[in-house]
Amino acid sequence: MSMESLIAEAQRRIERDQLGLPLNIYGPPTAFTIIGSMIALVVAIAMAGIVWLSFSMPSENGIFLNVFVAFLAVILMIFLSVMSFQSLSRALSDRNMRVVICTRGVAFLRGRDYESFRWQDVLTTFSLTRYKKRPIYTVHCHDGRKFVFQNLSGIEDLAESIDVHVARAKRS
Repeated sequence: MSMESLIAEAQRRIERDQLGLPLNIYGPPTAFTIIGSMIALVVAIAMAGIVWLSFSMPSENGIFLNVFVAFLAVILMIFLSVMSFQSLSRALSDRNMRVVICTRGVAFLRGRDYESFRWQDVLTTFSLTRYKKRPIYTVHCHDGRKFVFQNLSGIEDLAESIDVHVARAKRS
């Protein structure tokens, strides 16, 4: 993510909350997810072709093999289609999400929604946990707010950066 991709409205809100200068911007891997989902859909379509071919061509091994191959292809096709549509849906819904690390805190932008916290507002952070192989990083604030960061490129760097800034704020 480049600093230029930070929209003007987000910059105004960062200035209003006095979060300081933007240091780094994190966002979801939207293009990668869309490309992967499209490849999976192509494979699912190829599976449909296998099903069609298995029934259109006579087999020396009998109808049982044709039905078995068709059954496996249909199961794989359904699985790939469902996973592809879920990934596409997540990629499209998260495409405008950004986390901006600033000198005095974090701005969390999700479409038109905006939240922020300053380093001294942080009560605890939970290091990265893995859920379905996707890292999740959680920040709890003194006022009860909870920020959950997931589906971001470079989330490990984001977590480390927040931890370092919070530790520095607690020492001063």
